Amino acid sequence: MTSKATVVLANPGVRNALFSVNGLSTPLPDDDPLPAVTATSGSSWAHKALLRLAYVQVDSIAAVERAQHHILFSRNDRYRPADLRKALEVDRTAFENWTHSAAVLPVDCYPYWKHYFRRFRNGETHPGYGRYFSQVTASMRSRVLKAVRERGPLAPRDVVSRKAEWTDPYFARPSLAKMTMEYLWRAGTLAVTRRRSMISPTVSFPGTTATAP
Repeated sequence: MTSKATVVLANPGVRNALFSVNGLSTPLPDDDPLPAVTATSGSSWAHKALLRLAYVQVDSIAAVERAQHHILFSRNDRYRPADLRKALEVDRTAFENWTHSAAVLPVDCYPYWKHYFRRFRNGETHPGYGRYFSQVTASMRSRVLKAVRERGPLAPRDVVSRKAEWTDPYFARPSLAKMTMEYLWRAGTLAVTRRRSMISPTVSFPGTTATAP
């Protein structure tokens, strides 16, 4: 007969462990120190923090600060938004893609993210995505890819297209170019190479460095 032992965890210990692993307190004795509690900052720090946190959400709402910057600053008051931009746009130690929302992840996760790209291309994700992207045609994908290939990194406004047929009262109607770029981004064909607008980032082929501001 096998006995089942009951493990009881005290609330203070669980709370301290959660704070520690999320970089919100001094590390516990057996915990790897998160660089957020050190005096360092910069692109390298941002990358190490992403490795610990897994990802930070990219959000257009900025009551105090954009979510991705607010999360990192709350763990290190030496952090500045330029640190994450450098990791994303120059050092390429981070990349943007989709978790439950648009997010910044450490580039170390990129090889493991290819399964998401494949599942998205095969239509194995939430059925709502299929409805949303139903207006993205093969010809529109070819047109956007041709424009990026010939002209370099582009934002949706750089490709002229009509507005998508859209009835959602809570969101503005995107252009077909924007919707197509988002589709190709989720499929791993294009990547965010620079972000000056929260709504319309500049995209290119993965690994491309944008030289224009």
